[in-house]
Amino acid sequence: MPGSAATRAAKFLSPIDEAVGPEHIRNMPHAYTIEVWDENEVEILETISIATDVKVSDAAWCAAARVRPGFLLIHKNGDRVMEKLIAPGNRPADGQLARSYVKGLAGVDIMLSELREWHQVVAICSACVRNAALNIDGLRRQFGGNAFFGDVEKRLVCRRCGGRDTVRLRVVNAPRD
Repeated sequence: MPGSAATRAAKFLSPIDEAVGPEHIRNMPHAYTIEVWDENEVEILETISIATDVKVSDAAWCAAARVRPGFLLIHKNGDRVMEKLIAPGNRPADGQLARSYVKGLAGVDIMLSELREWHQVVAICSACVRNAALNIDGLRRQFGGNAFFGDVEKRLVCRRCGGRDTVRLRVVNAPRD
């Protein structure tokens, strides 16, 4: 194969630009994408992730909700919309994506006070795969509105398997009545 392994790896791992990734991945019918849209759902501002594996895409979805506060996120499998969410938190004052970038995920977290009425919090145990919808007001009363997801996750225990440090919180849209 032409080129060194380091050159091929650097080319593969380069950031997603306007072309939105390698042609063969973009055109796959089951490529999972996470897109950042304008508030009117007219223009894609950024494709934040492209993955061919659902678990990788799911992890990217959770991270996108934390690093793009206040933006409309759409998670797709090919052309099918799997999830749509306005991420918790406030957009940067000027609404620019560049201002919402964070270097790495260390210290990036969602505060309970940033959750809106259209959000629901689901706890998922990675050990036994139990999941449960949690009451946001109850979480705020128990942990305080300024508590971060990471702090709450450390204190949760799975009711099925008793696992500690296995429960992760996820923000989803609340069901419509």
